[in-house]
Amino acid sequence: MKVIRKYLLEDTNLLNYLGGQYIWLVEKPKEIEANPYIIYKYKELNGGLIKNYQFEFNLIGTDLSKLLYIKERLINLLDDPRGEKSIKDDSTVIRQSKLLNGGGMVKNPNTGNYEVVVFFLFKI
Repeated sequence: MKVIRKYLLEDTNLLNYLGGQYIWLVEKPKEIEANPYIIYKYKELNGGLIKNYQFEFNLIGTDLSKLLYIKERLINLLDDPRGEKSIKDDSTVIRQSKLLNGGGMVKNPNTGNYEVVVFFLFKI
């Protein structure tokens, strides 16, 4: 779902906190050093003319306060239950997006990184 990544990369505040275009689908490339960064995953919940997708955003880094800011920025950019924002490209139009319950935060003892998880529902 390239339209979501493209939309997020257009936000200069988010890019400043990430320190670059550090948003990837499923996993971060091993050869790239990034702290913090975002990985996202999605699954189709139902098909038809209008499809529902659940998106999971994993915010990963060593500075928890920075990750919490990034989380709030994502919510500000993507929580649009009334469909007032324009998130689209040539092939995809997001009709509605809303924040879902769940998510949370954890610290990985092996890497020393914090991970903050946020879920959204997108109607496409």
